Amino acid sequence: MNYTLVDTQEGIGAMAGSLEGAAAIAVDVECTSSLHHYGNRVCLIQLSAGGEIFIVDTLADMDIACIGRILEDPAVEIVMHDTDFDLRSLDRQYGWHPHNVFDTLIAARLCGHKEFGLASLLEKYFGIQRSKKFQRADWTIRPLPDEMLQYAAGDVEELLRLCRLLAGELENLGRMEWARTEFAQCEEKRYVPDGRPHFARVKRARELCDGRELATLNELATVREGIAEELDLPLFKVIGDEPLIALAKRPPRSAGELKSRRGLHPLCRSRYAGRIMEALRRGRNAPAPRWPHSGDRRGYSGRLFNDLKDWRGDYAAELNVDPDLVLSMDSLRDLARGDEIAAVLRKEPIHVWRGDEIRRQVAEILSGHRSRT
Repeated sequence: MNYTLVDTQEGIGAMAGSLEGAAAIAVDVECTSSLHHYGNRVCLIQLSAGGEIFIVDTLADMDIACIGRILEDPAVEIVMHDTDFDLRSLDRQYGWHPHNVFDTLIAARLCGHKEFGLASLLEKYFGIQRSKKFQRADWTIRPLPDEMLQYAAGDVEELLRLCRLLAGELENLGRMEWARTEFAQCEEKRYVPDGRPHFARVKRARELCDGRELATLNELATVREGIAEELDLPLFKVIGDEPLIALAKRPPRSAGELKSRRGLHPLCRSRYAGRIMEALRRGRNAPAPRWPHSGDRRGYSGRLFNDLKDWRGDYAAELNVDPDLVLSMDSLRDLARGDEIAAVLRKEPIHVWRGDEIRRQVAEILSGHRSRT
């Protein structure tokens, strides 16, 4: 397929001119992979309108602020597939908040499609078979080979046409208002840093019952985070979770002994050995950390939660959609804790479509539960 690689300021200006006046623009984002690098950086932004595809190299030295203005223009419909990660990435790196979004993944789910990945939808509607070869690719490499650029272009090539078809299905089902409310919620998505202490992000950390071991794990995990950022490597390539827990359970007595441990990056045995040994020392003397608060469980009824969950499954089956599109698990928990129905439903997009009906059925379940207790 034809595409234009944009990696100069002149190219950015030409692209902006070509997109000016477009009623709808397809957008996709390629980011660094957690298999190759530390953290998340935007590497490419693909845009398509009027039969033209532009691939913007965001790692090139140029001002791309005009893209933010395009995405935030309420007169332009921004068509994306699975906005969750991409919108959070754009917020984190640029502070951009697209308006007038149409998410083809959400649209497909509301239409009752059970396979709603982009590759599945492109094959279903257009007979296009998409390769998965570059799903875990390293998008930081430069220059990017044409094969990878073709793959990136393919993510937006048919997105506008797919949007029109799904929009038609939503209209026929009478679900467009529901969809628009879902899309509006997408626009509110923001990047939220992981606020948990470092030990709580380590898999199987709950195996450590001893407070000193948990404190040591926290110090080690904190040091690992810093090393990973310095080396621009994913955490598991610095020290895996299992070796990290083993270090907390059975700390080496010296840097020499640390060298014999498995699962460590070579630099952890040399340049960073002192930092790791210091973390072990701090862990021995630190107070036991507390696990993050898991939420208020007062007044919570597990029986009511299960009744609501069963009803949700049946109701979703009638609509031929997944249960979480009816009510989220958080809403079920809120209802099981005694929160007001109206307050809970206000947070759910389906309330604009079938709110009165859902409110009545949920009220009947709550009433039946109260009569049994």
